[in-house]
Amino acid sequence: MTSKERFDSFWADVILSDFPDAKIVYKTDSKLMKFLHYSLFWIFNPTFMTNYITVIGTTVYLPSKKQHEETYESLISVLAHEYIHMCDFRDGKSSVLYPAPQLFALMSLGSIAAIWNLWALLGLAFLLFLIPGIPSPWRTDIEGNGYVMTMFYKRWFVEHYNTEYVPARHAAALSEQFTGSMYYYMCRNKEKVIKMLLERYETLPKTHKGFKKVEEWLKIHLS
Repeated sequence: MTSKERFDSFWADVILSDFPDAKIVYKTDSKLMKFLHYSLFWIFNPTFMTNYITVIGTTVYLPSKKQHEETYESLISVLAHEYIHMCDFRDGKSSVLYPAPQLFALMSLGSIAAIWNLWALLGLAFLLFLIPGIPSPWRTDIEGNGYVMTMFYKRWFVEHYNTEYVPARHAAALSEQFTGSMYYYMCRNKEKVIKMLLERYETLPKTHKGFKKVEEWLKIHLS
C-alpha cells in the first residue's frame, strides 16, 4: 500500500467514519486562515500557514495541496493528533476555552466606547492577557491528549521498522511545544508537561475511544 493509499484509508476509515461532514481545505485557498495568520499568528508563529495543520470544527486546514501530495505519511500522524481533538470537543471538552486566557483580550474592544465615556479606556487593561507567558491550563489539557496521540502513533511507526521507542525522550522533545511560542507559551513548567504526557500515555490508549479506533487502523496498516 502506498503512502497516498494509507492516507486515503485513514481519512475514510477513521476520520469520515466518525465525522462524515469532515472536509479538507488548503490554507492557501482559505480567506479565514489568511486573516488569522496576518492579523495575529504571524507575530508568535510565523510558520502557521506553512507548517501547521489547523482544525476548526470538522474542517481540516492543510497548508497547501503541494505539501499534502508530498508528505502523505507524516500527515497521517498529524491527522491522528487532530482526530483526538475532534473527538474530545465532540465528547465535552470546551473548544471555546482553547484560546483562553488570551481570548479575554478581546474585551479590550469595549474601550471604543471611550468616544462617549473616557472610563471605557479602562478596558484596555484586558490587553494584559496578551503578555507572553500567561499560562493556559485549558489549551495545555487539550493539546496534552493530542500530543499523547503523537507519541502513540510514533511508537507504532518506529517499532514497525524495528526501532526502539523511548516515551520519556519523546515526551521531553514534545514539551518544547508547550513551553514555546508556537502555542503562545501555554505552560511554563516543562517537567509538569513531561509528567502529564507520560501519565496519559499509559492511560489514554486503554480508555479513550479515539485511541482505540486509531489502534485498530494501525493494526491493519502497520502490522
